[in-house]
Amino acid sequence: MTLNDSLPTILTKPAIQMAQTNGSKTSVVWPESLQKNGRQETIEKLFRAADDPTRGGSASFTECFSATGEVVARGYDLKGHDEIFKFREGAWDPISGRRHEVRKVYLSASGDDDVMVLGRAEMRHKNGRSLTQDFVGNFIFGEDGALIQRYETWLDLKPLSELMASA
Repeated sequence: MTLNDSLPTILTKPAIQMAQTNGSKTSVVWPESLQKNGRQETIEKLFRAADDPTRGGSASFTECFSATGEVVARGYDLKGHDEIFKFREGAWDPISGRRHEVRKVYLSASGDDDVMVLGRAEMRHKNGRSLTQDFVGNFIFGEDGALIQRYETWLDLKPLSELMASA
């Protein structure tokens, strides 16, 4: 039995290859189906918007979701555009900077409506301290095509809580 034999089907076949260029610069090759159906563009837009502290960034983040879209992150379970927008607005209160980097993308064996993203996020607190940490994101796309129906993300909350507590 290999390691892949014990993993869920969704994680057994990487949909992309990760290439290193210029030392630390990571280049991700997206699955062709995500390029064609606009889902790659939506995921990239979501992370650009997540890194934008402006009200426009919160609006762009929210626009990535269907009207009934959901976000599950850091103990929050948000439904619909109003809740998602309010969450994004408040997410910048203690943070002075944020940068997400997608590293790998995996598709479900059942199709490209279930996408797992492995990435790295750097956050800078307004007190000057910063944190870089890996995250996992699961995107579920619905009948709206390129709009996200559900986004759930996981990261180690302890370092983030310590960063937020250090005022």
